[in-house]
Amino acid sequence: MKVLVTGHGGFASGMAAASRMIVGDQELIDWLPFEEGTNLSDYQAQIAARVERHGEEGLLILTDFKGGTPFNVSMLLSQGYPQVAVLAGTNLAMILEAIDQVSTASSVTDLADHLVVIGRQGLLKGVLQARN
Repeated sequence: MKVLVTGHGGFASGMAAASRMIVGDQELIDWLPFEEGTNLSDYQAQIAARVERHGEEGLLILTDFKGGTPFNVSMLLSQGYPQVAVLAGTNLAMILEAIDQVSTASSVTDLADHLVVIGRQGLLKGVLQARN
């Protein structure tokens, strides 16, 4: 199974840098930016190549937000590949968990479901209590 992280601007490269800082380089995760000026056909071809290469063994595509080009392209190109899952709203906690679990996950669906839980658990509104 393989993981692909993609999103607008520096999303993928920023997440790559942050995850490398914490856990080092990882061979089962790939990073694909969708930057301003990127040719849409070229971007689609890059996603399609990854889906075709890893779609049978399992590919989890993590995107920045629902409805954006990375999410929409990934959803369209993953049709017909039951071993490809696409998530939106990716945060660093999800990526770190994906790195930890990708080699042992029983299926791409199980990993995707697990990462949705991890992503939600990673959200927090911090509130400081006043000191007396």
